[in-house]
Amino acid sequence: MKRWAAQLVATVFASDDEPEIPLATPTDDAAGKQFVTPSVGKAALYLVGSRLVTIAPIMVGRTNVGSLINQTWMRVDLAPGHHDVWVVGPHNTAFRSVGLEAGSTRFIEVTFANETPINYRLKEISDGAGRAAVLAGKRAREIR
Repeated sequence: MKRWAAQLVATVFASDDEPEIPLATPTDDAAGKQFVTPSVGKAALYLVGSRLVTIAPIMVGRTNVGSLINQTWMRVDLAPGHHDVWVVGPHNTAFRSVGLEAGSTRFIEVTFANETPINYRLKEISDGAGRAAVLAGKRAREIR
């Protein structure tokens, strides 16, 4: 099984045909990179894809908010409180609970562990690292 997974990863990296996801319009991409304070009574959660070799479907609570691939990101404005963030993969489902305060902006990185089979990971990253990842990436289209 490990050899098969290693061959799959090698094939994905060697391919010119990277997996694709729907991207936001250039206007929406630019707007998200302004890091505007969320509207009154809301918090902003940025989810950024890093080192992803497959499409990562993202859920917040029970709501599918979209998918990420390497160097993509999305912003989800949410009510204050604790929210469960999920990434659902073929080999695992990663989970992280994040507490959001009204007016706050937080960043969660969606990546994978250096293991076979590929296992997704979610980790909170600093404001500086999160902003840099957003500025370097492209906005994925959120499901609304």
